[in-house]
Amino acid sequence: MVSHCYYHYAEIAEQNKIQNLEKKYNLKIVYVLSHPKDSIDAWRKSANKGLQTIENWKYPKGDSIPDGTLRWAEYVKEFFPKNYMTKDGSFELPIPILMDDEKKLVKGLMLLKDEWGGTKVEQTMPTVFILDKDAKVRFKYHSQYTNDRPTGEYLEEVLEKML
Repeated sequence: MVSHCYYHYAEIAEQNKIQNLEKKYNLKIVYVLSHPKDSIDAWRKSANKGLQTIENWKYPKGDSIPDGTLRWAEYVKEFFPKNYMTKDGSFELPIPILMDDEKKLVKGLMLLKDEWGGTKVEQTMPTVFILDKDAKVRFKYHSQYTNDRPTGEYLEEVLEKML
């Protein structure tokens, strides 16, 4: 499982909790994963492990760390500044997750790619949509590579400008 999916979910959930985005902007946040419906519990249970991977990237261990690894660590710290791991290993799901197990939604939106972000494997291109009350797309953010995701703060700025 891709570690930054957990990070992005936790970041949006935190932003919603702190700023009460759903109430403040009269909206509903839904996270979509193109995985089998019965895998939601496994996804939740593996979240802390994925988040631990990010922390390991940020703080590599060893006496002699190669320069490339140190550069990677700085890059990861910039893109994933917070630590969303929990001490007890739990990972709550305060935002509903739509499991698009047949990939109808991601195919219909042309988000399922065989080659994207430098990899040649079928994957869903991470995308954020903001729809208005009439279900019209008001904002769309297509990630340019696998860890390119808008922050919760950025999305709130977009919402403010839409009002």
